[in-house]
Amino acid sequence: MLSESCPHCGARRTSALRFCRSCGFDFDFAPVESGPRPAPQPNVLRGVIAPAPPVQRRRTAGRAWLFVILLAVAALAVAVVAGAGLVAR
Repeated sequence: MLSESCPHCGARRTSALRFCRSCGFDFDFAPVESGPRPAPQPNVLRGVIAPAPPVQRRRTAGRAWLFVILLAVAALAVAVVAGAGLVAR
């Protein structure tokens, strides 16, 4: 026989669902009742978890531009040296 309420929290049981919608109690493994029902437990709000602090961004964008500029200067230097070698011949 299906009980009409959850023995754990006292919430009304919805049709023949296996688990209580309020507290998750498993009706299939419920002990056989032998006596008066315990008083329903009040719904207690759980603590709110604070959001994580914002992640500090690294200053990689500035370093990337610096790397590109240094690479361009190095390529220009190689081109000038190679051009000077061809002109000298």
